[in-house]
Amino acid sequence: MLKVLLVDDDPEEFDLLQLGFSIVDQSVKLLFAECCKDLLEQIDKFSPDIIFMDINLPRFTGVEWLKLIRAIPAYRSLCIIMYSTTRDRSTIKESYHAQANFYVVKPSSIQGLEFVLRKVLETDWSQCSKPTFENFVIHYSAESHGVMLTTGDVAIGLNNGRVG
Repeated sequence: MLKVLLVDDDPEEFDLLQLGFSIVDQSVKLLFAECCKDLLEQIDKFSPDIIFMDINLPRFTGVEWLKLIRAIPAYRSLCIIMYSTTRDRSTIKESYHAQANFYVVKPSSIQGLEFVLRKVLETDWSQCSKPTFENFVIHYSAESHGVMLTTGDVAIGLNNGRVG
């Protein structure tokens, strides 16, 4: 069973991810860390396989939390996916350089969420490696019916829908 910890300040995001995982893979156990309250304690308590980290959080940004987590040797191999509506190129680059494993742009539809979660679950998390920057962003585009790499204003097809 894969354990996923969502770090977000909006409980509705938990409900949406729960719905998405129930469609894609019912064996995923989704946990919620609201607003990063005692985040490091929750990581210790739940031992998640993957963390979905929102960017726009109160107190500290998701990228600041990412940097803090990566500074702790015991957490360096933890798989962390930045999960945000933010498509700002500098934020994406900062997340990449701070050692996030992927950057997922929150989809605006259940179809998009299902597609993105399938791409995440297709990844071999036993290696927990980081893709090249060209394969770092997972973004569902309804127009192209697939995953796109979004870098600022430019959208480039991503390996025929496969993640790095």
